[in-house]
Amino acid sequence: MIKFTCIKILKVKSWDWNVISTCVIAVATVCSVIVAYCQWKVLGGQLNEIIIDSRPWVTADLQMAGPFYIDKLGEAQISLYLNLKNVGKLPAKNTQVSFSAFPLTKENAFNLIPDEQKECDKVYKMTNYDSNRGQFLFPGDSHSEGINTLVEADQIKKSDATVKDRYFSIMLVGCVDYTYSSDNTHGQTGFGYELNQGVDGNGSVLSLDLLGLPIVVNKLKLTSDFFHGGILH
Repeated sequence: MIKFTCIKILKVKSWDWNVISTCVIAVATVCSVIVAYCQWKVLGGQLNEIIIDSRPWVTADLQMAGPFYIDKLGEAQISLYLNLKNVGKLPAKNTQVSFSAFPLTKENAFNLIPDEQKECDKVYKMTNYDSNRGQFLFPGDSHSEGINTLVEADQIKKSDATVKDRYFSIMLVGCVDYTYSSDNTHGQTGFGYELNQGVDGNGSVLSLDLLGLPIVVNKLKLTSDFFHGGILH
C-alpha cells in the first residue's frame, strides 16, 4: 500500500497534498511500529535479566570417585561425586537430586529427555513429601557428596553387550530440584552424562568392557551428553 501510494505521487502532474499526507502518515506509522518492536525486545531482555538476578539457580556436576567394575552378579558398580552449586542470586532451600544409571541403547542414544523428565518428576515428589531433607545453598555455595550406584545385569543385557560384542556405555541421567528461599516456587535443572573408558591415541571413545578388569578412576571418562535436553526451569 505504501509503495503504491508513493508511486501514485510520482505520476500526478500537480501536487496532491492529500496523497502526500497519506504517504507520510503511512511511513510514520511503520517507523513507529519498528521503534515499538525494538523497545519491546530491549525491555524483554531486561526483564529476563531481572528474573535471573532475582532467583536461585542450582547446577549439578558428576565426577568419578572410584573404579568401575563388574561384580560376580554381573552388575556394574559405579562410585561418583555429586557436586551442587548455587550460581543464582538468591538462596536455594531443600535442594535434592534424583538420578539413574542405565546402558546406552539404540532407543535412548539421541533422546534422553523422557528419562530426564522422569527424574525431575520423581525428585519433585520427593521435595514435596519432605521439605526439610535437602541442602540449603546460599548464592555461591557448593555441596559435594559421594554416591554409589549400579546398573543391573538384566539392564546391561538390553544394551546388546554379549561375550562376542561385550563393549557398552552407561548413561547417568538426573535432575536437581530446589525451592526459592523467598517462597515455595520450584526450580529444576536436568543433567546427563555418558560414562566410557576414555579415548585412545586416535581420539576414539573406548567403551566399557563387560568382561574386563576393573577400570581405575583416571582411565574413566564422564562426558556431558549433548542430547540430554538440559531441562532448566
